Amino acid sequence: SKNSDIGFYDLNLKLTHKINDNHRLYLSAYTGRDNFYYANIDEQSNMDWGNMTSSLRWNAILSDKLFMNTSFIYSKYDYSYILKDDSRNFDWTASLNDVNLKCDFDYIIKENYSIKFGTELSTSDIKPGKISPRGSSSNAKELTLKEQKAYLSAFYFDNNFSLSEALDFNIGFRYSILDSRKMDSKEYEKSYSNLEPRFSVRVMINESMSLKASYTKTYQYLHLMSNSALGFPTDIWMPSNKYMKPQSSDQYSLGLYKNFVDNSLESSVEVYYKKLDNVIDFIDNSNLFLNENIHEQILAGSGRAYGIDFSIKKTVGKTKFIANYSYSKTFKTIEGINGGDEYPMIFDKPHAINLSVSHKLTEKWNFSASWNYTSGGTATLPAGRFVYKGISFLNYTSRNGYRLPANHRLDLMATYTKKHKCFESQWKVGIYNVYARHNMFALMVKPDDYNINKA
Repeated sequence: SKNSDIGFYDLNLKLTHKINDNHRLYLSAYTGRDNFYYANIDEQSNMDWGNMTSSLRWNAILSDKLFMNTSFIYSKYDYSYILKDDSRNFDWTASLNDVNLKCDFDYIIKENYSIKFGTELSTSDIKPGKISPRGSSSNAKELTLKEQKAYLSAFYFDNNFSLSEALDFNIGFRYSILDSRKMDSKEYEKSYSNLEPRFSVRVMINESMSLKASYTKTYQYLHLMSNSALGFPTDIWMPSNKYMKPQSSDQYSLGLYKNFVDNSLESSVEVYYKKLDNVIDFIDNSNLFLNENIHEQILAGSGRAYGIDFSIKKTVGKTKFIANYSYSKTFKTIEGINGGDEYPMIFDKPHAINLSVSHKLTEKWNFSASWNYTSGGTATLPAGRFVYKGISFLNYTSRNGYRLPANHRLDLMATYTKKHKCFESQWKVGIYNVYARHNMFALMVKPDDYNINKA
């Protein structure tokens, strides 16, 4: 459409500096932005969102047995929504800023025993939303939700040891503490501390086959609140507080790995089961947009997820083939939503297929192709409407009871690499979505036309 404005860009930077044989510095940075205004969908709104992240890592060899990595990471995600209606002409903006400092150590005690340990400190500044009127014609009033601030500190310790050439173990834990408060308060609103144990064992059945089993306990302190299956930038991020406990998961996994034809063909199959607690969702007819008491629109419950992953990798000369298939299911059960019955999450996408092939024609030229297929997610949509006492009501499906269309595409890429005296450069030329698959971006719902004269 000539009245549309759709665009995006991504920029990456990586620098490496060798101080001496034992010390190196790595700098990386990324920024990207998307703008979406498509008049055929909505003439009155515009969306804009972007990411920026940078990291500085110091790699140090402290001795022949002790290694250290210290990282400073900064990231910012901001997003906005512009409503261009004559009377409600306003900008809605929100952002999430993170500053993170990590220090990781690897210590090789002896040939069959090593440990990993480290610490992490981070802060998160969250601006949930702000409305600003655009021009004198707007009747919108300026409104800002209270900013949230969260402090996270963590320590971890892992033991890696072998009882024999065929039996390896990893036993460890992570201990995390979260303090959250509102920006206008000097007192912490709520503090949480949790122990996250982890365990894995690997058994070498023979030279080409191994079996691995693991258990991991994790906690997530940042909540994503969304009533959209498409991830629009009106989604809201909030830290755990006195109203919302941290989400947690217990994951069990089992994997079998097998190589064939002198290790030129690698295959694996992995199954997993995940138990979830304190997962959240919005209540029916919720109001999430610029709501000071958003916790009143949210309920918490339990969830579960399970799946199986297959992978095959094959190398023939300078050509590599990779095929991956995953089947997965994710569910929630929350009292007060969907009648208390279990229902799929919006990210429940049962089937995922990834096929790729790459060929290194010369030292400078590489060609690749990839095909991806993903089942559509779920959504809660009106299935019809009815009139009661002269008032029209929508009749919705069960929560997330509608399956969205599948998404698939084919991409081609040519990469030219040239080595210079002090650096290496790459030029990439690609074709995205070769066969122009019309994958769904937005789903608009409207009543069916009703004409009594039509058959």
